[in-house]
Amino acid sequence: LNILVNSGNRAVITDFGSARPVDSVTEERSTGIQTATDLLPLDPLKAEVAASGDSISMTGPAWTLRWAAPELLEGELPSLESDIWAFGWICWEVVTGNFPFDKDNDFAVIRKIVTKDLPPINDNTQLQEIKILLSLMEDCLKLDPNARPPAIRCQQVVSMMDLAKPIRRGGDGFVTARSSGLLFALGWIQLQNGVMSEALENFQQSLEVGELVGDESSKARALNALGEVYRMRDDHSKAEDSYTQAREICSQIGDQTGFSQSVLGLGDVYYARNEYSKAEASYIQSRDTFSQIGNQLGFAHSVRSLGNVYHMQDEYSKAEELLVQARSIYSQEGYQLGFAQSVRSLGDVYFMRDEYSKAEESYTQAKNVFSQIGDKRGVAQSIQRLGEVYSIRNEYSKVEESYIQAHNLYSEVEDQLGSAQSFQGLGKLYCAQDEYSKAEESYVRAHDTFSQIGDESGCAESVKGLGDVHRMRKEYSKAEELYIQVQKIFSQMGDRLGCAKSLEGMGHVKSAQGEYAKAEEAYLEAQQIYISIGNKRSLASILRSLGNLHRERTQYEAAERLFREAAAIYNELGMEQDVTECDGFLNDIRQVAGK
Repeated sequence: LNILVNSGNRAVITDFGSARPVDSVTEERSTGIQTATDLLPLDPLKAEVAASGDSISMTGPAWTLRWAAPELLEGELPSLESDIWAFGWICWEVVTGNFPFDKDNDFAVIRKIVTKDLPPINDNTQLQEIKILLSLMEDCLKLDPNARPPAIRCQQVVSMMDLAKPIRRGGDGFVTARSSGLLFALGWIQLQNGVMSEALENFQQSLEVGELVGDESSKARALNALGEVYRMRDDHSKAEDSYTQAREICSQIGDQTGFSQSVLGLGDVYYARNEYSKAEASYIQSRDTFSQIGNQLGFAHSVRSLGNVYHMQDEYSKAEELLVQARSIYSQEGYQLGFAQSVRSLGDVYFMRDEYSKAEESYTQAKNVFSQIGDKRGVAQSIQRLGEVYSIRNEYSKVEESYIQAHNLYSEVEDQLGSAQSFQGLGKLYCAQDEYSKAEESYVRAHDTFSQIGDESGCAESVKGLGDVHRMRKEYSKAEELYIQVQKIFSQMGDRLGCAKSLEGMGHVKSAQGEYAKAEEAYLEAQQIYISIGNKRSLASILRSLGNLHRERTQYEAAERLFREAAAIYNELGMEQDVTECDGFLNDIRQVAGK
């Protein structure tokens, strides 16, 4: 098999002398009968390594050695599976510029294949730049033929990769020119690998080249990419400006795909700013346009983003429906990144519904796919969410390990938002472990980072966490001041869950101060919010707090009823430790009440 590159930079397969239809080869392998009289016989290639390992006996054609699958060296006839093995080495050639086993002679090649001594793909620095192709190559080079991916899977993965024409080189070996498209492709690869600074530089250069030659399409493409970098860096003003410029250019030149991508990017900016109505409108517009032009992936991106908006608006059924739809499209199209993002978002929905086992399963699946394609940010986000599940189950060692691991990954990809969220998670953990100094330090670091990137919601969550620290230290005046402050912020933002959490914290303060009427008022207000948004775990927590309040007031019958209701919810959620604690409170009430 020979592969040539034509003047249009397309790969062309030539030399079909040994090619066979898949069906005829399959029949020949099973019957040993040649099915096409005009084709030369398929002679098997066979290599045997002596028991001592010092010599090799080889029979059959030698021209396929470096691309020959292990089963061919054992005397089997060629198959689609052995072609997939060869395809894996073709990918190796494309990326490294070298033949397989380029430093070995034929006998050394055979020894390495037969003894399963393959080059370590993960250690090749050139391959590290293209993680998705690396993952595909590893699958193609599985020693078990049945474990290799089908041809359609290879086609899907390659078709999803960014395309760039080869760099033309002068006689001195140096690059003579770099196109806007090449700079864009390089930037996109760097962005996918979390190298934000270099990605930004390449996108800016791509934009400059586009402006220099008057290529409006290249300019719009580069601006959309710059918007993506700025958005991921939480520089929302620059992101909005870049997306808006790209949208205007695409509208003028009639580029519907670029226009839809710009609108989708603007939706992402509004979503990050908690402007959910504007985000929804943008996502619907991009969804409809992508649908009109038949762009399935763009349609899936918009549907997934809409699902995330409905999740934030506590419309979990609508969110789940859209996310499942997006996941299905991504699966059909073979787009692993979108598939992983949809699965992770479904985990978020399950988490908010208190379906923690399903959430854990989704987060784990998403983490594995993100890891497979080399998306460090996606891995970090999935690990962070797993930490939240472990926190619910009071598995504190797993929680700390998850948040620290997530923080380190976020730092590698320059994700300040993720780092801040990791610090916030650690603050909650240290509060639960009564390590208040460490908790305060974590919340302060989270607040400072959220403040730097202009994340109002994150700042509010951190202030609420600091209020919890002061309350647990019995510094009630400071805690009350912070709870009042943060409740106003959450109310202005329309964050009902945040409001309920602040009210619950205020109830704890008033209860500790013996102001039971005010505590009950705060608890009941929080309870109504939890009921309205369907947050069962928080509802159980507030019922338990109300039970404690009635117990302190010697209202044992009401207290017993509330603890039973809380225990029933905890039991439904599989939270055995909390069920045990409620049972303990019920036993105490029975003893005090003389039951």
